[in-house]
Amino acid sequence: MEESAKGIADALSFSIFHANLEEDRLSFDGYTVLDSTASYFSALTDVKPGKMSAYEIISDQAALYLSIGFKSYNMFYLSLMDQYAKDNATDMEDYEKNVKRLEKYLGISVEKDFFDWIGEEIAFVKLRPQGNNRAEDVVVAIHANDINDAKEGFGKIMAQVKKRSPAKFRSIEYKNFEINYLEIKGFFKLFLGKLFKNLEKPYITYIEDFMVMSNSEETLKEIIDEYIKGHTLSHNEKFMDFKDEFDVKSNMSIFLQMPKMYTNIYQFSNNDTKKSVKENKDLILSFNQIGFQLVAEGDLFKTLLIAGHDPNAALSDELEKFEKQTSDALKLEYFDSLRFKIILPDSVLVNDGAFKEEHPNTQSVKFEGNMIDNQVNGVWRTYYQSGNLESTVNYEDGKVNGEAFFFYDDVKETKMVELTYEDDVINGVYLEFYENGAQKATLHYEDGVLNGEAEFYYKTGRTKIEGKYKKGRKKGKWYFYDAKGSLINKERMK
Repeated sequence: MEESAKGIADALSFSIFHANLEEDRLSFDGYTVLDSTASYFSALTDVKPGKMSAYEIISDQAALYLSIGFKSYNMFYLSLMDQYAKDNATDMEDYEKNVKRLEKYLGISVEKDFFDWIGEEIAFVKLRPQGNNRAEDVVVAIHANDINDAKEGFGKIMAQVKKRSPAKFRSIEYKNFEINYLEIKGFFKLFLGKLFKNLEKPYITYIEDFMVMSNSEETLKEIIDEYIKGHTLSHNEKFMDFKDEFDVKSNMSIFLQMPKMYTNIYQFSNNDTKKSVKENKDLILSFNQIGFQLVAEGDLFKTLLIAGHDPNAALSDELEKFEKQTSDALKLEYFDSLRFKIILPDSVLVNDGAFKEEHPNTQSVKFEGNMIDNQVNGVWRTYYQSGNLESTVNYEDGKVNGEAFFFYDDVKETKMVELTYEDDVINGVYLEFYENGAQKATLHYEDGVLNGEAEFYYKTGRTKIEGKYKKGRKKGKWYFYDAKGSLINKERMK
């Protein structure tokens, strides 16, 4: 990342800009001329720009989102190799030998099994360091023309690595996503450059049309968690409004969310710089969004730099974290994804009537209900291993329909969640409660999407946050309160 930043800075030293100063932002648009040493960027001028789309799967906690785009990765790679050969003829010969040696050793074709399926974007992401995320963790998302081709092609590479070095490969299942750990030293750096130097032992999964990698298992799990919850950049209105000021297709785009980037900046600064960064924290955070884009036009790059300014950015970020922590504490994803749903094999469904299944290695009931017309129908009850009631859910012809109730694992049957479904989709009021019985949240759904009034509460019963959703997005005024009931702030959502 640091080398990439230096390359961009070097490139900008040969730029001509038209500057525009407004009340809430600075913008610079113009053209950039590359010098002879900027091989990575020179290679990008030889290819048509690619479409950005990684923001559809990237967490909205991304501090930095760097997108490298190309209409054809093969053309970009060939151009990059041409540039490299001009500057490093001897090294290029060694490189070609290493590629052939690797292909022979693994029994693969790099072009067929790797290059051919790469689509229009390779994205590099740094998340806000928090929880199990470290400042040094990085995420890379490689777009695939066809995700099945990607799985087949890279699956072959992983199979060969596993065959040659089984100790360097392992696989785990996480929330229906397969995560593979692959120790294949130098592979990605060999073909994709120094930006991949931290991914010699990556954790890999697939999300939509992307192969997603990280040097941290926990960071990759967070990407999955945020994607499942819908907490992606594509659902962040501020980011999307800012992104829309740039071209859809580019050769390079960089987006910084400074309040989320601050910890990274501070941690990677030397002692003298840290002092300055700390003293100017409010100023740094006030430039809440920074975007930079290069789009190839002949031998030049059309260049755009925009810095949004918000003196209240630090407060807005704290409120965002406050709201995120509150919503993350809810169990919405579990119920929205129907992970509780009872699905029986056809061999069981052929017998109408009452059915009961026990927990493995115990005599306690796991769930019970009735089957009618070879389908799960009527009220079904599930139980914890302790024997306490876990849920009562109504089914119609195998689909969840009507009111559903879920309880904490205690003899009092303390209600955890109450909600209504229509044909496996949440519809109506969603109520969630704390273990002490106090209400935790009241939300309204329409056809599986948040729509209407939203209220979140402290364990004491006092209101924590209140606002309104419209078609899944926060709208209008949102109010934030402290534990004593005093208003912290209010924010208007577009």
